[in-house]
Order: sequence, then C-alpha cells, then structure tokens
Amino acid sequence: MKEYIEKLHKVFVPNNDGYSFIKNVVVFLPVYETQLSITKRVAIKISLLEEMVLQLINEKIHNLEELSNILGINKKLLEITIADLHVKNMIYYSSNNCTLKPEGRVAINELKRIERKTDILRNVHLDALNGNIIKDYDSLDFVLNCNDDNKKLKPSFDPDNIELYRQRIKDIKEIFNFENNYYEDKTKAQPDELVSLDSIEKVFVKFLRIPLHLYVSNVGKDIDFIYKTNHDRVYFQDHKLQILNQIKDREVLKDTFKTYTLNKKYERCDFEENAEIISAIKDYLLNKKKNNSNYIKNLILSNRKLFDGEIELFLELLFKDAIKIDLYIGTLDDLIWNQDTTGLFDLLKTKKYVEIIYNNSNNEKDALRRLTGRYPEMKGYKQQAHNYFMKFVINDSHAVLATPEEVSVIDGKLSITKIDYFFFNLN
Repeated sequence: MKEYIEKLHKVFVPNNDGYSFIKNVVVFLPVYETQLSITKRVAIKISLLEEMVLQLINEKIHNLEELSNILGINKKLLEITIADLHVKNMIYYSSNNCTLKPEGRVAINELKRIERKTDILRNVHLDALNGNIIKDYDSLDFVLNCNDDNKKLKPSFDPDNIELYRQRIKDIKEIFNFENNYYEDKTKAQPDELVSLDSIEKVFVKFLRIPLHLYVSNVGKDIDFIYKTNHDRVYFQDHKLQILNQIKDREVLKDTFKTYTLNKKYERCDFEENAEIISAIKDYLLNKKKNNSNYIKNLILSNRKLFDGEIELFLELLFKDAIKIDLYIGTLDDLIWNQDTTGLFDLLKTKKYVEIIYNNSNNEKDALRRLTGRYPEMKGYKQQAHNYFMKFVINDSHAVLATPEEVSVIDGKLSITKIDYFFFNLN
C-alpha cells in the first residue's frame, strides 16, 4: 500500500481552470530521420616525408634524383610520395622534375592540406509538425512504428525537399559538428567543416509518443489539453495550437471525438471523490507522517468515486492478489475495439481465474474467436443479461463500476465519452 500511495500521488490529473477533465489520450508526432548527401572541407596533416620533400622543392631542388640523394631514399620509393603529392595538387611533376603549387606552399606553412569530400550526414531529425530540426534527438524515446493512424498527427510538409534542410543549415551544422567531434579522427589537422547540403539520400519516419490530459470547457464546448509530463510541457509548448486544430478538424483522434453518441443508459453509483485522501497523502509525503499509511489504506478501500487518472493503478492493486475476477461487459465486441475498455481488459491478460459475462455482441462468433486467440489463458465467457457498461468483481468482495457519459464538444456535432469509475465493497 505504501508503494500505491506514492504512485497515486504521481497520477493525479492537474487542475485546468475553467475546464473539466475528460480522459487521457495519446497522440504520435511524426519525425523525419534524414540522411543527407553533403560536401565538407577536410584538413589533413601532411606526413614528415611529404613536408621534407615540399621544403626541398621550395628551396629550388626540383630534380627527382637530387631529392633522392639528399633524402637518402630509394628513387623508386620516392616516386610514390611524389606521385601522391601530385595527385593531391600540391606539386606539378613531369620529366623527373617537380614544381611547387600554391597548395603546396600552404601545406608547408600550415603542415596540412585542404580538400573537399562528399559524405553522408545521418541523424538529421526533422519535426514533421513545425519543421524544426531536433538537435537533442539522442535524449528522446522514439517509437519506430505506430499502427494506429487515428493517433498520428498529420505532417505539415513533404520531407523530400532539400530546400527545407538548406533553410535550416545553421541547426544542421550543429549536428554535423557534434557528430564530427564524437567521431573525431586524431590524424586530422582540424575539425571538418560543412560546406553544402547537396541532396536527400534517405528519409525514415519514426514517432514521438505524446500523452495528453484532455479537458472540456465548463461553460461551453471548447476543448483543451495539458501535456502529461513536465518534459513534454516544455519540449512541445509550440505544438499545442497545431495539435488542438488537428483535433478540432478531426485529423487526429477521430475515434475519440465521435459523430454519434451512446444511446443506452448504464448503471451508475452516487459516490463522490474523497478529498480527504489527497490531504492524507500530502501529509504522508510532505510531512513524513508514515504512521498514517493504514489510515490512508482504509480511505482508499472505502466506497468512493475514483480520482481522474487513478483507474489503471487501482485495478492493478486489486488484481495483484486476486484469485477470482468476474468481468461484466455490456457489449463483448468492446473488449476488442473500444479504446475505453481494451486497455483495462489488458490488465487481466495474465490472470487465469477470469470469467467474462457479456450482455450482447454484434458478432458473437467473431468476437469470441478474436478474444480466445488474443487471450488463450481466459476460458470463461458467458452471455447473461445485465445493465453494466463495464464492471469488475474481485474475489466476490469488491467491485469497480465503469459508467460512461457523453459530452458534447467543439461545434456540438461531436461528442466524447467520459467514463467515471466507482469502487465499492460487496460485504
């Protein structure tokens, strides 16, 4: 219970003045991981032999045999270095005679040569919503696949346009310099320099998972959200208006904001949230009153309406030592397709002593086939008339009742389902 108390404190939904909490949702932000073909300027140290050869040529010693005699190097071996300097554009070599080029004089003064090379720059991450380069990509947890198109935010532009990246050359240079320093070649005279972005080689799409607390106005039909984590509140603060507009335009979360409503009225309790729990937890955590944990336990396990955001944590607590669980579900198909019930049902996937009692099914045979395939350890399915949307009965002694309520939002033509959860003792 002590662990539960500390976790419960963290899942409390923040207050949003003028708005009421509806539910937690998740959206996925597409990010383009791009590989760019680039040109870079590279400075490479010249070898001691190259330096000596260039110095002698600078001193008017042009003949290959003379160079060989002075350096004490076999003529055939020296020809290899001479040919290399010629290819590197530092000398001109013809008929056994060498002439110094301007690049060779620079090499003598700086003991390095400069050349341009093409390369591939990886790890360029482009935010698909606002077009910004994500420079701290290595600190983020990317999701490689998102199979639910309903939760994907729509990109604001096509990533196959090199001009998008050229307009952000300053930020890309930071990534280039970071990569350059990370994989620094100690033989180089100085760090490489990014000269140009030439073309796009490859683009991969991955995602950032963004959990949201969703709210509706107390005096109208407007919606709002608060980012669930402090990191996201800072990192995605510039995305809020775009995300809200995509929600309102039904470009994302279309399954959450529906054009239809539930017609049936389900059983409901008249319990209220117990604010005394919040005060007791604050005393427990802030004032170190560890001796009141049993008092908090009794409050938590008393008849009450659960706090917003508490349901999953509370069911995990009840299921932990359960030996018998009955799940009442209004429509069997909801355990497969309804996002408001599938997540809670998944908490039961390792429990063997579960019986599912359903009131009806749109396609009973198909639903049972899917459920038994997905949850083979669950054997008990029974059709029985009842008036519950969703209800868990644990060990025949405790129950959690879920009751949906349709809330009209945005233009009044859409609705969203808010579910209240109630806990009560059966003894």
